[in-house]
Amino acid sequence: MRSDASDDRFRQHEAMLHDVPRILAAQHTLERLDRSLAPVHRILGSVEMTQAGMKTLCARTFRSEGKGRDV
Repeated sequence: MRSDASDDRFRQHEAMLHDVPRILAAQHTLERLDRSLAPVHRILGSVEMTQAGMKTLCARTFRSEGKGRDV
């Protein structure tokens, strides 16, 4: 029975080793995708900063308009 467990463990390790090239290829693909998406992430960051600036500007504009009417 002990040798059966050892054989099973060996087969599991062997199967895992056969998966290594596929895992490395998938990792390489993901890294390539990350590199190609980097410019998109930079643009999105810029858009988010612009959007936050516009929200701040609108809030200040509407706040100052509200103050003018109350006075």
